[in-house]
Amino acid sequence: MPKTLTPVNAFPANIANFPQAGNNEPIAIGPLENAFQVLLNRTENLHIRLLDNEVNGIKRVRKFVSLSELSAATGFSDGDVADVEGYGRYRLYNPSGLAADGLWILTATGGTGRWVHILNSMRGANSGLATLTSGGRLAQSPQDGSILTAHLANSAVTGPKLAAGAAVANIGYTPVNKAGDTMSGDLVNTARMFVHRQAGAPSPAISLAIGDEDTGFHWISDGVIAAYGNNSEAFRFTGAQFDFKVPFTGRYDHAQRWSVNAFLGGSSSVTLQPNDTYTLCIHKVGKPSGKNLYLKRIRWRLSGAPVARIASNNTYTTSTNEGDDALDFALVTSPTSALYNVSIQAYNSSGAPLVINPSDSIWIELEIR
Repeated sequence: MPKTLTPVNAFPANIANFPQAGNNEPIAIGPLENAFQVLLNRTENLHIRLLDNEVNGIKRVRKFVSLSELSAATGFSDGDVADVEGYGRYRLYNPSGLAADGLWILTATGGTGRWVHILNSMRGANSGLATLTSGGRLAQSPQDGSILTAHLANSAVTGPKLAAGAAVANIGYTPVNKAGDTMSGDLVNTARMFVHRQAGAPSPAISLAIGDEDTGFHWISDGVIAAYGNNSEAFRFTGAQFDFKVPFTGRYDHAQRWSVNAFLGGSSSVTLQPNDTYTLCIHKVGKPSGKNLYLKRIRWRLSGAPVARIASNNTYTTSTNEGDDALDFALVTSPTSALYNVSIQAYNSSGAPLVINPSDSIWIELEIR
């Protein structure tokens, strides 16, 4: 009667009591059936191994959905590898003396083995790789051990090293990279600085306060900049003009500091004899009590070679016939209040006659203080 044999995933070491024909003796069916069953089982075992381990020459790696599932898995030997979804690849070391940490090194069921992540040896190394999960979690401890948790979610750490903005503040800086950030230190720039307003950005590109908040420069409109003091506009300038909003004063208070210009004029020259002077102008100055009169600057040109002389209570004489002297020469030092003459003169310091021409002039700047 026909009989169907069912293969079993096993690999018997040998075929026991295999029948042999001899002396025209009939072969027993039972031992022959056992022999075929052994061959069938061996074939099935090889078939299962091929399916589990080799597909088109590529070794298959078992996958697990969690670390705990890998730790509880059986049927693995030393050197086997497995993947855990979201964590990566682990290799079984059996036996192993490594301490399990629940992430990089896992316990293995059925012995002293350990599942070790293939990047475990790179943790903390200078060439190590920082790995992130799809959820933005850090899956590798920093080299200095400042993070001891296995996973670090975004914004989950508020300690001094990783609190918002603290990483930069810990090295002495305050972050200035978004609206609302305030720079507390001095900005020193030894080169040129360019601030460009991008298309579509709000105006003005710069609002500059100098000193306090109500003193500085303010952008009014295209091509118009205004200067403010104590929140009041002093002046503004455009590409074509200056507009003053307050009375304009000169460089000095002219009751205390002013200038006078003297020249020969006319159409004829004047001959100046040796050691003689020629007065171009006498300027009357009313000096108050307790003040002095100073010659602050003189500019002159006497083309015929005389020198310039400014005479009052004291006299200042130049050494050349033209030049520009900045000085602080006291013409009058009397403490009393009086009206004083200041003579602007040409002086012939040579031994021969000299000429003063119509265009020759002397300009002086005086100050009372």
